[in-house]
Amino acid sequence: MSASSSAKRAAASMAPRYELISVSGGKAAESGPCEPFAAHGYFGREAQTVDAIARWMLQRPFPKQVE
Repeated sequence: MSASSSAKRAAASMAPRYELISVSGGKAAESGPCEPFAAHGYFGREAQTVDAIARWMLQRPFPKQVE
């Protein structure tokens, strides 16, 4: 069994317990890819992303997609 298939099986087994919030769009990167002014920092989508995560943590309705 490959590492990727093991990871997929592990993810699938956890999926019922953990909701996914997808984030897309935002501003063009102004820093390296793993820095705050890029997609990994939710650049241009910070407020909407934090709101969705906070709602999830507080067990309130939250958007599954932040665009």
